[in-house]
Amino acid sequence: MPCCGTPFASVRLGHLKCLTLYRTEDLLLADNSGYCLLHVAAKLGNLRVINYLIDKAPCLMDARNDLHETPLIVAANYGQIHVVCRLLDTPHNEALQRACHQDKNGTTCLLGAVEKSDNEIALFLLKRFGKTLCAIGNKLGMLPLHVAASNGNVEFIRIATKYDQKMVHIKDSFGSVPLIYAIQSKCIMSIRYLVEKAKSDVKTKTSKGQTLLHVACINGDVPTIKYFLNILGTETILVATNDLANCLHCATFHGNIDALKLLVEYWPKKKRKGVLGIRDSRGNTPLHLAAINNHSLIAQYLISYLVNTRATNNLSQTALEIARKRNAHAVFKIIKTFEGALRFLRSTQSDDDCSTLIPDPPRTVVAKNGKPLDGNHLHMPNQDVFHKNMPTQFIPMTQYANGKMYDDEAFSVIAEIDKVLENA
Repeated sequence: MPCCGTPFASVRLGHLKCLTLYRTEDLLLADNSGYCLLHVAAKLGNLRVINYLIDKAPCLMDARNDLHETPLIVAANYGQIHVVCRLLDTPHNEALQRACHQDKNGTTCLLGAVEKSDNEIALFLLKRFGKTLCAIGNKLGMLPLHVAASNGNVEFIRIATKYDQKMVHIKDSFGSVPLIYAIQSKCIMSIRYLVEKAKSDVKTKTSKGQTLLHVACINGDVPTIKYFLNILGTETILVATNDLANCLHCATFHGNIDALKLLVEYWPKKKRKGVLGIRDSRGNTPLHLAAINNHSLIAQYLISYLVNTRATNNLSQTALEIARKRNAHAVFKIIKTFEGALRFLRSTQSDDDCSTLIPDPPRTVVAKNGKPLDGNHLHMPNQDVFHKNMPTQFIPMTQYANGKMYDDEAFSVIAEIDKVLENA
């Protein structure tokens, strides 16, 4: 009698002698998850046990568990290169059919190896089966090249594109080409190889209408943003997606302050306030989006350009109201303090206007005999004030005063904002 109670115990413990004592029918058993003995042995990488099981029950090589995984897929997922080689040590057509098998998610053994960034297994499979295996995607339409790009696996990208360079143009179910995933990985080497060597289309867009620059701004990687700004041009910053969101909206919504600052610097200072007030399809300005996700640094930066905090979206909500509803306390405090400072400055300005526009009342000049002089001898403190305050001459003076007050207000607001930012 074997010392192991079950064949599974023999495989897990590596007791080949115990395993030989079981009948062939016992070797075909599966556990509650559909794993057979060869699945377990492939996971553990015990070649002696694997060779015995294949010799006694060859059908186990194509057995499937509840996820439709074969022992080959399990071995690839767990990095067992020797097991992979053993399971594919058959005639080419049989090996190709086994290698092209997909589990319930559409994952092949090659996809499994690439997901783990196991280039030893991945390149072995790629060399053995080439384009045929590399062109099989999962249920989401993702090829091994998409997965390699998302992992920043430049080595696999370089070799895979030599088998078929057209794969760089294939989109998955999300409308994304491998270059999109390379941007998300923040691997500038993968990005440059796909663009400069594999000739991936830089004008491509996702199913949401996002350009490569939109994706880079969502990801927030500054070197990637600079790279695509040099290729696509600064006019791409304001290109709108299907939701009318430009790159400023994308950077703001995801809280990428460095990306936002970089994008804004490409605009003249006089135009920055207007650019930062552009709305998306829901009527949200960048300040609304900062309030939605409580990005306080973004809110501080936007307010430094005196953006309109009273702007409303399609639901008639201001950024302050959104911050209140979403419990974005940091952004709420910043906007509230800024609006309070503005109200104070405007009230101060209105008081100053009243005091400067009311002339001094005339005073009566008394003669030497103690009697007041007649109206022709009234004296005004400001000489010739009647002529100076004629409507044709008074209006330009008022405009000049208002312009000066506006400049003073702007500088005062900026100074007040600096205090707010220091205390926030």
